Amino acid sequence: MGQKSNVLTLRKSEVNLNLYRNNSLEFLYGYTFLKLIEKMFSNHKIFLTKFILNFVENKIFINFVLFFNVVKTLKMKKKSTRLMFNNTSPRVLFFLKNKFCSLILKQLQILNKNLIVFCFTSINFFLKKKNDLIIKLFRNFKRYVNALFPRRFRFFLDFVKLSLLFSIGKINSSFYIKVLTEIFRILQKKRHARFFQFIKKFFIYLIQIKDSNLKGFKLSISGNLKGKRRGSKKCITFGQFPLQSFNKKIEFAKSHAFTIYGTFGLKIWVYRSK
Repeated sequence: MGQKSNVLTLRKSEVNLNLYRNNSLEFLYGYTFLKLIEKMFSNHKIFLTKFILNFVENKIFINFVLFFNVVKTLKMKKKSTRLMFNNTSPRVLFFLKNKFCSLILKQLQILNKNLIVFCFTSINFFLKKKNDLIIKLFRNFKRYVNALFPRRFRFFLDFVKLSLLFSIGKINSSFYIKVLTEIFRILQKKRHARFFQFIKKFFIYLIQIKDSNLKGFKLSISGNLKGKRRGSKKCITFGQFPLQSFNKKIEFAKSHAFTIYGTFGLKIWVYRSK
């Protein structure tokens, strides 16, 4: 008998022209430029959920999809909108005072392009009409804050908002698995079972939301779970999950969590309605 084929590799994938260039040096310069931009935003409490950099002749097109943390939004509310959007105010150019600014400008000079076009998109606006859902999620799962989010209450609020955006398809699985990895990374070995219990109840609730396009979810974590010496694997699956069909929209992403108990591998499969 022949070897069994992987359905995920045979399924049609989205064509991503991010950093697409024949010149390898421009690819490396563009990659380092994006990493510096991502670190600059993270220092200002902003998540860079998606970024695309394309070269077109002597032009550079850069698209950013941003998510402002709870800490950042509280600071922005204290400031007046006139100071935030006034062109004469120096606060508009806050990133120029950053220590990474010199490195970013050097990368732009090395790329040697005539025109650079930036496009910023904030996904926080999609949460304006979902305050009731955020409050319900917070009330139903606030009992897990002390166990899974020690001394990170604001990160729990960000996780709830990002999960709602993930359920309606505004955040891809490759970014969302990084959020799950950050939660799992600092957990003690006695909290691993509590984490699986939380994820199962949380995503069952997300699938039942009215505007959600999630139909199935699968999470796999492999490593020294619960501090055991021998490695093991834990899988959580709920909802519909047709892996043997080609026309279904199934997303896949993986990540690694480096902890004091060793390295853990996280994988997620997400089934969405078209």
